[in-house]
Amino acid sequence: MDTKRIFADRLRLIAGVLVFCAVAGYWLPRPMFAALLVQASRTNSQLPAESAAGNAATIVIAKVSVSRQRQNTIVSVTTSGIPVYQATHLTDPERVVLDFQRARLAIPATTPSSYGPVFRVRAAQFKPDVVRVVVDLQEAFPYKINLEENTVAVEFGAAEPAPKPSLSPGPSSGASEPSRESPAAEPSTVTPAPPAPPPLSPMPSRSARVPAKSEPQPIEPVFSNGMLTFRVQNETLRSALARISTQSGIAIYMGNDLGNEPLSMEFRHYRIDEALRQILKDYDTFFFYGGDDGNQAATSLKAIWVYPEGRGPRFASFK
Repeated sequence: MDTKRIFADRLRLIAGVLVFCAVAGYWLPRPMFAALLVQASRTNSQLPAESAAGNAATIVIAKVSVSRQRQNTIVSVTTSGIPVYQATHLTDPERVVLDFQRARLAIPATTPSSYGPVFRVRAAQFKPDVVRVVVDLQEAFPYKINLEENTVAVEFGAAEPAPKPSLSPGPSSGASEPSRESPAAEPSTVTPAPPAPPPLSPMPSRSARVPAKSEPQPIEPVFSNGMLTFRVQNETLRSALARISTQSGIAIYMGNDLGNEPLSMEFRHYRIDEALRQILKDYDTFFFYGGDDGNQAATSLKAIWVYPEGRGPRFASFK
């Protein structure tokens, strides 16, 4: 009896241990498994944001150059990576605008040009993540844009010259060709040339005088799409500027003791701001550019202040 009772007690003890282990094994892993699921879900939710941040890497505008290849002028913008940009053609005055997305500027703001039709190239941090590059043109000109790895090239092609007419020999004339007839042919009769007409009698002395060459007449200013056509001959600078201001709508402020010297110049379809810079090259000036009808992307010359040389304000502006 004692042996059977001891055996039964051991069996009950073993059964109790098994039941305890089964219950513990069922309840304990559940919180751990739930924590793993929460951690995995958080990790997966962060992956798209991290990958998006990796794809939106900022590029650097490292170099802007203007070069000449054959008859074409090329403006090259080099970046530190593959650029994403938007090109726009604006008028009044003529210019090509390149907006580089997710970009940062690391070059000087202005790059001058000695090759037409490009006058200069300007660059600025237009927005915190947008760099704007503006190619200022002297006149409207055809262009194309090429992307080679990390360089955007704006190529301005030269106008093709008109084809020259080919000169073909006309039909030969029998009178100018040497005769190929046989010697037995009948000789032609040579008629004498008619007598020369008598010399004209001399004209009266009043008519014989050659009229003096007239001076070129001034051309009224013509202003269209930011371009100026204008000619002035021995006119005071103040008077010429007044006519340009009336036609273009650009306000020009000048002291009463300035602009009394004579001016003789001519411009044909020329950028008005560059024409005025040449006219006022002996003065200090401040050119003010503003947006058109609230459009910040389209700017034009609005006003000019003229000062004696060496007495103007010393500051510059990005136009």
